[in-house]
Amino acid sequence: MENTTFTHEVKFLSQVPNEGDPGKGIMPFVEEKAITKTATFKELSRTDPTQIEMCWMISDVFDLDKSKKKKAGLVVPVDREIAIELAKKFVAEMLITDDSFTLQDKKELECDNGAMIKLGRWLCNNKFLSFFLILMSD
Repeated sequence: MENTTFTHEVKFLSQVPNEGDPGKGIMPFVEEKAITKTATFKELSRTDPTQIEMCWMISDVFDLDKSKKKKAGLVVPVDREIAIELAKKFVAEMLITDDSFTLQDKKELECDNGAMIKLGRWLCNNKFLSFFLILMSD
């Protein structure tokens, strides 16, 4: 079973060492800097047995009962608590670490709440909703 991948640019706070300048009394320290990197993720798969829990979470995140009450289904309400857990699970299991996006980068992304919210919203709009519609199509 072949998993395809996609890339997405993410911006997050990183802990960057600063050597300081001991000659001027500035000791080495670590500072937070916003960095932008391109992350590679595994695509969602309807047939990958390791993704069954994520598929269930995706089916739970969209509230179809509420969306049927909206005109023409233009709005699909999202269960925020499930969306948060889904985004965290997606990053933990689907982000591929390598030389350009390291395990340290992944840890820093996971610790940056703002970056996780932005990524989670992007995933809901650009990956999870379309995948949900595929899951429910048959």
